[in-house]
This record gives sequence, structure tokens and C-alpha cells, in this order.
Amino acid sequence: MSLMIKVIGALILILSSTLCGFYAALTLNLRERQLSNYKWYITELKERIFYEETEADPLIKSIFGDSGTVKRIKGKYYISDKVLKNRDKEILNEFFSRLGSSEKESEIARAELCLSLLEAERVAAAKQIEERSRLYKILGVCAGAVCSILLI
Repeated sequence: MSLMIKVIGALILILSSTLCGFYAALTLNLRERQLSNYKWYITELKERIFYEETEADPLIKSIFGDSGTVKRIKGKYYISDKVLKNRDKEILNEFFSRLGSSEKESEIARAELCLSLLEAERVAAAKQIEERSRLYKILGVCAGAVCSILLI
């Protein structure tokens, strides 16, 4: 009976540490996916600025809706996303904080700059996924196995 409880405990330990490893790998994937989404949003904003020439408020609301990722504070827009790193947020906040404050050509140029910076961050995130995703998964399994061996 005591051995059966130890084995069940060891399996639970291995399973939980494996899930932690998979969760760490998933967060890497989420960051890359969010950067791709923001690239699409900024491309859409750039096209609407080029063709429609409307104010920033209706553009932001039409693209982001009520998702809560873009917030307006003291007349400027800011990104609030937990998946992104600080560098990603700096790039996006720089773009969104000045959105609607200049003429059409400079808005489009800033959107192009933001897109190129986001693409560089997305490529770095994809490289990080390639390097670390499998490592996190295997590390989770191995850590659970080592802990269960030490406890039995």
C-alpha cells in the first residue's frame, strides 16, 4: 500500500513538472503569435490611414474593438499585454503614443518603422522558440523524474 502511494505520488510529480515545461514552451509560442498579430494590426492601421485619413480613435476602435490590449491614458494609447517582453511593449507604445499626432505621410513612415522593428523581434522570438521550446519540455520531464527518484 505504501509503495502504491509513492508510485502515484511520483507519477503526479512527473506529470506536474512535465506540464510546467510545456507551459514554459507555450509562453514562447504565444509571444511570437502576439507579435504577428500586432504586425497585422499595424499593417491594417497603416492601410486605413493611407486610404481613409480618419482620426485615431475610430481607427483603434475598429481594429482592436474592446479587447483591452490598447488603452487610452491622458490622450495617448498604450499597450497592455502580459505575453510581450518590455522591448516589444516599448516599440508598440512608441508607435501608439504618437498615433494621430502628425500628418499622413509621417504616420505611415512610423508604421513602417514599427513593422520592421516588430519583424526583427518576431524573428528573434521564432529563433528563441527553436532553441528553447524542446529544451523546456525535456527539462520538465527530467526534473520530474529526478525529483520522483529522490523521493522514492
